Amino acid sequence: MRNSVLGGIAVVIIAAAAFLFFRAPSGAPTQPSEVSSSDSGAVSSTTPVEGTPGMVAVDDQPAGATVTVKLVSFEKPGFLTIHEQTNGNPGAVTGVSVLLPKGSSTNVVVPVSPSTVVGKSYFAMLHSDDGDGAYQFPGPDGPLLAADGALVMMKFTISGASAGTAVDVGVNAGTTTDVLAGAAATLTLSMDSGNFFYKPDNFKAKVNQPVTVNFINSGFHTFTIDALGVNQTITGTTGSVTFTPTKKGTFEFYCAIGNHKAMGMKGTLVVE
Repeated sequence: MRNSVLGGIAVVIIAAAAFLFFRAPSGAPTQPSEVSSSDSGAVSSTTPVEGTPGMVAVDDQPAGATVTVKLVSFEKPGFLTIHEQTNGNPGAVTGVSVLLPKGSSTNVVVPVSPSTVVGKSYFAMLHSDDGDGAYQFPGPDGPLLAADGALVMMKFTISGASAGTAVDVGVNAGTTTDVLAGAAATLTLSMDSGNFFYKPDNFKAKVNQPVTVNFINSGFHTFTIDALGVNQTITGTTGSVTFTPTKKGTFEFYCAIGNHKAMGMKGTLVVE
């Protein structure tokens, strides 16, 4: 009899403990994600997104042939792309960075073509790399996604350019463009370099005016101007060369690799 009573008491104690356990409140609710999502589940964040495969921060900036992104961070090496805005969403890709390393990179400069336009908005977006170091999208190098499926990207707006800043002269093949800025302003030129051409293949500058040429490149080439002492190798998908012509005249620029020049990879710079 005594054993039966003790057994009954034990059952009551166990039942009471179970009741209290399951009535106990759970921990604090999970906070909502900092990444906002549209109905499609993938839109930009207006602030850098931490705790994701990557992070990007970019300020509004003047118009030009390049976009400067102040901070990019990757868990694995990847690419930074610049997209036009179309109907409020990322549209066509206008620029792609070189392969960026794991970790943080600051003040990343991306050549864009066509140049950015005052009043328009763009997106800076992170893409993965499949391991070959070459940007392929559509293809294996897709956009990075946060845990909730949002694209890792940030929107920015082109706010205008003040006098004396870089002047973009476009990428129209066969067109010579006069530089309207004073001699002290930097001439910034977007140029395609491929097998076997430069586009544009002629442009003008002023004597003692700094010139920066930002290349969207395919293949292995140089940008060479013998008379001005310029000889810059161009590899990867992008590159740039900066020089200052110190004398007036008409100068040939060309690719010094193999027979590229003979195959038509050359052009003309007029310094006034």
